[in-house]
Amino acid sequence: MRHTHVQQPPPSPVASVASTKHMAPPRHVVLKKLPPVTEPTAEVMPVAFRQSEPPRPSASANESNSPISPPQPLANAANPDRNGELPRPMVPGESSLEPPEVISRSSAVDLQDVIVSVNQSYPLLVSALLERQVAGGKQVSAWGEFDLNIKAFGIAMPEGFYQNYRNAISVEQPVFRNGGYLYGGYKIGDGNFQPWFKERETDEGGEFSVGAGVPLLKGRAIDKRRAAIYQADLARRAVEPAVRSQMLEFVRVASQVYWSWVAAGQSLEAQRDLLRIAEARIQQLQDRVDAGDLQRIVRINNEQLIASRETKVIEAERKLQEAAIKLSLFFRNERGEPIILDNSRLPQAFPDYTTVGPRQVEADIEYAISASPDLAELNLIARQVQVDLQNAENMLLPKLDAQLLASKDVGAPTS
Repeated sequence: MRHTHVQQPPPSPVASVASTKHMAPPRHVVLKKLPPVTEPTAEVMPVAFRQSEPPRPSASANESNSPISPPQPLANAANPDRNGELPRPMVPGESSLEPPEVISRSSAVDLQDVIVSVNQSYPLLVSALLERQVAGGKQVSAWGEFDLNIKAFGIAMPEGFYQNYRNAISVEQPVFRNGGYLYGGYKIGDGNFQPWFKERETDEGGEFSVGAGVPLLKGRAIDKRRAAIYQADLARRAVEPAVRSQMLEFVRVASQVYWSWVAAGQSLEAQRDLLRIAEARIQQLQDRVDAGDLQRIVRINNEQLIASRETKVIEAERKLQEAAIKLSLFFRNERGEPIILDNSRLPQAFPDYTTVGPRQVEADIEYAISASPDLAELNLIARQVQVDLQNAENMLLPKLDAQLLASKDVGAPTS
């Protein structure tokens, strides 16, 4: 028996997985439902600015309210039970330039293993989680408008007829609830002042002053500063459903790549079976040729068929290698490096499937709607639009403020 060998081309470092026509996954596959990430659902309600003040951002509050845990060191990525934890991002220059690791073990890799790897070490997911820090920084920046403001100045006019010297320092604290402010200051003015600037002159010990102000119409319910805080708070909260949406998308793509890898393995087995059948058949034909039952040309034609089968086996092996390379983007080791799985890690077959009834389909649809992060994100976007609307309506109101100021000069009167 003669075999025709065809040299196998080297695998491409980056290749896409082509769909196979020999074996395809069943239409309905029963997979274990992953526990949903807890996300509070809320209806679109008007934002009550006059009632409550959004809490100032803090690290502990952000972590406790977030449905997805922030990135953790890569050393924790080995624990598959901690599904919410993700590794820290690799800094520039820290990632290894070595080729992906090739793992060859006897245990098969299932879809759950790939999903756990995506949740723990997929770089794009880690990058999405860093958006929390960006949103938190913008929220802290917005709250800076309500920090304690300290102002001071000194002016000297040593030349001319009106020679005078003025120094002042003031402290102002904006009030979030009603848009007002509290004021306290000290100033001292000495010298010869213009008659129309006599308020700048103080006694020898200077002047202490305290005061308060509050808007009555424009700026009372909401103003530019508070609108920025509301927007930053809603933007930070909108990061969570956005991260969940990206996580679901990454898991969906990883699942498709995984089943393409399994299908490529099944296709390779089918091509090998066809090659074995062709080899067994040509041996039978050789026996008939030796017995004079068939002409020799029949055996030559079947040898060409074997060469064709061997070529298809090589093509199937190539597609399986491409599928394994693509799967390595989602399946990584404890250090976050891609792993190219060996053929021994392939499942023996596709999982059993069953027909899904109409009730189960309806229940799954209701569950998908209730757990959809897109609806939660749309709800927060609608509330951001409400903030812009209320701020625009506030700009149409006339400006009317109430102020209370008390001052006291100390020291000897000026001459």
